[in-house]
Amino acid sequence: MIPTQSTEDGDYENRVKLVKYINYGGTYFYSGSADVQSNDWTVSTLNKEVLNEEYWESIKEYQQYIDPAKWYLGGVTWGTTTMEGYKTERSSLWCSEENKYTLAHIGLIYASDYGFATSGNEETDSREVCLNKRNWAWYGDCNYNDWLYAGYSKQNFAITKEVYSSVWGLHDEWINGTEKQGGLSTWKLNVQKSIYPTFYLKANVQYLNGTGEKTNPYRIMINE
Repeated sequence: MIPTQSTEDGDYENRVKLVKYINYGGTYFYSGSADVQSNDWTVSTLNKEVLNEEYWESIKEYQQYIDPAKWYLGGVTWGTTTMEGYKTERSSLWCSEENKYTLAHIGLIYASDYGFATSGNEETDSREVCLNKRNWAWYGDCNYNDWLYAGYSKQNFAITKEVYSSVWGLHDEWINGTEKQGGLSTWKLNVQKSIYPTFYLKANVQYLNGTGEKTNPYRIMINE
């Protein structure tokens, strides 16, 4: 549940944020093109054409549950905590004041989403301890009890910049052929990674039934 706006100057609403469990399509450049080495998401064809045209059209009747949102495009540095990163994502760090957000139906996860998605482990690192760790120290049970890690800790992009020439994302770490830790990392702009479309449900979408299991998924309805 994330407070967000549907219009440039709209009221903040607590809206459910969903992340597609299975990656969409193949792999992509963050800019959408091998010829464009830019992390300006406002002009990226991955943003404009792949996510907000191709993918948006593919979900058809489910569009009725989704409102556009302000996607914040400020950067996150190495050595920040989850809350510090949440704040700088909403700043103009490594972007102009005019390009610090964009309005769209579909986006990608933020770097801070990965931090907020952990439950931690009360016997080792609690959730509070994890949220106050610097992102370079994010490992162990902070990772392993993070539902984004458990769901798809593969090599994919987040929407968040790290510096002018790289962006955040998730990865699996392999050492001597064995999967080890994974988690939050950064990617250069000249590589292709998977994407997991992310969006916000409308504020008036409500729970209908279901337990959230694969055989009995949550079902939702629009409260008119």
